[in-house]
Amino acid sequence: MLLWLSEDYQKRYQVDQNCLQKQAQTQHYSQDNLFSTLLGLTGVETKYYQAADDILQTCRRVSE
Repeated sequence: MLLWLSEDYQKRYQVDQNCLQKQAQTQHYSQDNLFSTLLGLTGVETKYYQAADDILQTCRRVSE
């Protein structure tokens, strides 16, 4: 899977690039992760969101 995030998005949502690179090297992802990752990227709040399936969840430092 290829994921591109603009510099503005990375700054606004405090996405840690080093964390993402480490995860890409050590974790295995599939299409099962896509839905929750897209929900997390767009900030959609729904009961169907699963943080464990969101690829960015552990590398995002957003204070809610």
